[in-house]
Amino acid sequence: MKLLATACCLCLLWTSAPAMAQGPRLSGTGGGGTLLNLNDRMADGVSTTAVALTGAGELALPGIFPRWNVRASAGLDLAFFAGTAFVGNVTLLVGVSRPFLFLSQTWEAGVTAGPALTLAPTRDAGSLWTSTVVKLDLRCDTCPLGAGLYVKLQQIWMSDVADPWMLGAGVEVRFDFAGKPAPIVMPVAGRKPGGVTTVVKPVDSDDPDGDGVRGATDLCPSSGRGAKVEANGCEAVADGMELDGGMFAAGSAALTVAGEQECRRVAELLNQNAQLAIVFQVTAADEELANLRFLAISKKLQELGIPGRRIMSGTRAGTPESITLAFRLLL
Repeated sequence: MKLLATACCLCLLWTSAPAMAQGPRLSGTGGGGTLLNLNDRMADGVSTTAVALTGAGELALPGIFPRWNVRASAGLDLAFFAGTAFVGNVTLLVGVSRPFLFLSQTWEAGVTAGPALTLAPTRDAGSLWTSTVVKLDLRCDTCPLGAGLYVKLQQIWMSDVADPWMLGAGVEVRFDFAGKPAPIVMPVAGRKPGGVTTVVKPVDSDDPDGDGVRGATDLCPSSGRGAKVEANGCEAVADGMELDGGMFAAGSAALTVAGEQECRRVAELLNQNAQLAIVFQVTAADEELANLRFLAISKKLQELGIPGRRIMSGTRAGTPESITLAFRLLL
């Protein structure tokens, strides 16, 4: 009953959540591992170990809770017990996940729970039941195919067999079908002292950033109005460059529209200096918020085509809050 209560609580959180601030991500997950029957039914001719296969469609909704993503998935699990039977589950799981930084990669730890319709033919208890599933997983979000590990606990509600618990573990991968933010077309943001951002309409369609470099000659068309640029339209790369102060709202780790624009400007600079890696010196009210802001910037840059190995972190807690760039030569 505790597992069922947990699933109900997660469903209540889902239905009472406010509207999300960012777009969803639609993914497919698949994997395999092992499933253990924890009821010691060897005497009944039931194997205790099975080979398990899993697959699901997953919807991730960022921005509903601060620093948490909401997940919902519908999937099919199969477990084959050698020489005896199989267990099949159609699952519907809802829960949350938390992104964090580790070894210069974006990771995500999640917990989901919910009901399942279970098909498990046995001689003594029929074949079709409901069950409750709790799943824990750890994924490397920026690694190839979002590879990760999972642990799954299941209780099948059999009428004739008490507490049929099963414990599963394995590896899984994720493939994103949709959800990467589309490029945002917006007026160029000008900068005033103190990091105040104002919106300025382009005065020349052939020079939208107003840096004096026109047409295809401008290799960095998102440089800020009034920025000092070189002949190719890109700002000179130097340690100590400071990004616009309006990249994040107070206390938030979600990029603002101005923050997305700044990330595109940084991506253009990196594309013109392929031998450099970038170090983000992120200072925020606490170290956790600084790490989450770095994660948001890193993820956006990778969506813009910058490899993760070229993006490094130097976060710390403190005031005033700032985001400063430093550069390192790639070895």
